[in-house]
Amino acid sequence: QLKLSNEKVKAKITPCPSAIDYMKAIGFSQVTDSDGEEYLRIDATKTIDISHMQSSLVELNNALEMLTPKDVNPSFKEEKKSSEGILPSKRPQPVSSSSSTTGKLSEKQKARLLMEEKERKEKEAAKAARKKTAALIKADKYVRENDENWESKQSAACVKSGTGISTFRDKYGEN
Repeated sequence: QLKLSNEKVKAKITPCPSAIDYMKAIGFSQVTDSDGEEYLRIDATKTIDISHMQSSLVELNNALEMLTPKDVNPSFKEEKKSSEGILPSKRPQPVSSSSSTTGKLSEKQKARLLMEEKERKEKEAAKAARKKTAALIKADKYVRENDENWESKQSAACVKSGTGISTFRDKYGEN
């Protein structure tokens, strides 16, 4: 349900005079409530054809694609070269919704999406590893402080090598 007197809704719908007609075409109906407010609602009794909505979305995306300006020379976009390859610039760039809905991605765009996904997964894995290590350290600290049977011993590395870590006192004595 969309309240037509809402300022944000007005700001989005008013610039396009055919927006209300379009909303009606995809299943909304214009209703006036008892308090005099106008709403766009989807009737519960109406069945909505998903394929009709998807085709409408494709048509809208195609219209938007025709309206958006194309780059004269796309090879001059800002890119950052790193050891992982070419990374897109950090500047926010307009995202074409038609490429995500119709599946028309270039090989370069697919590679960038895969690279971003890989970096995101690596960051999540590193964060999980840090969290796990912090939890182990916290548990070890708790055991050291609260277990009366705990005592310090040689580290596993020293036991493995067969020699302990010698200190200044071990070498030269107390005095």
